[in-house]
Amino acid sequence: GGKQERKQGRQGGKQERKQGRQGGKQERKQGRHGGKQLGCNSQFSLSLAEGLVKDYFVLVPKAVSGLQDLPQLAPHFTANFLTSVAEMYSSGDKRQVLTPPPNTLLEVVTQWVSDNPPLCLAALLNKTATAVTTPFVGLFKWCILSPLYYCGRTSSTEHSTLYSRLHLALLESLVRCGKPLAANGKTVISVQHVVSIVDPLIRWYKEVDKLPDGSKAVELALDRLAQAVQIGLFTGCIAGDKEELLKMLDMLPEHRVLKLVIKKQRELLTQNMDILEDDVIIVSDTSQTRMVIMSPDLPR
Repeated sequence: GGKQERKQGRQGGKQERKQGRQGGKQERKQGRHGGKQLGCNSQFSLSLAEGLVKDYFVLVPKAVSGLQDLPQLAPHFTANFLTSVAEMYSSGDKRQVLTPPPNTLLEVVTQWVSDNPPLCLAALLNKTATAVTTPFVGLFKWCILSPLYYCGRTSSTEHSTLYSRLHLALLESLVRCGKPLAANGKTVISVQHVVSIVDPLIRWYKEVDKLPDGSKAVELALDRLAQAVQIGLFTGCIAGDKEELLKMLDMLPEHRVLKLVIKKQRELLTQNMDILEDDVIIVSDTSQTRMVIMSPDLPR
């Protein structure tokens, strides 16, 4: 009886040690997976953002009032949320140039960015973050492509004004907060991401131009693109192969400001210089609810 008990005890001890080793391996495996950083545009992050939008912006729009202070309470989370939703609603398909965000989401995002210029850059301030993507390009895409999307569709003046306000807020954020970070080697916007805005413009502008008021919609879209590119280059926030970007811009229809931006940047690339601070002046044309950028080459 004693031998049998000792044998069973040894077997039980072996089994426990084996289970302990297996459990330790599983915990370490889960720890490695849990410690892995997931980008804002990963499927997990997009699913989380989609659920938040559905719960707080679509099903219970009154809950939006409780989110006004979120940028102050959790700036990094808010910035990452912006990056995810900007990606969710910036991708079009073969039938439309843009998937527009819900109105309540557009209102809140516009308010957040307008009231908190550093917000879109919050993720870059996290020293442990790697391969950070800011929400700038996704949100610029909303503003730039929205005139093409709504051309021929019903859209209120308030709706158009929101996109104009958001566009202005993004430009001001780059000028006021993006330039110092770019000077310290942070990548605020990559050329590849800017190209993702230019590509749908190239594919869709001819179709939109055929519609009533289509030429105005294309003009406004190109206005905003030129402004975003010029400010991005002026602040040093656009990083990467700028010649690649200029080649894509050359494929767009003739546009006065855009042409000047391309010309100026090519001259600077040839001279291996950066855009000087007095090369750009931002003028807000509130009567037309849009931004106008003046250059020394343009009449005042």
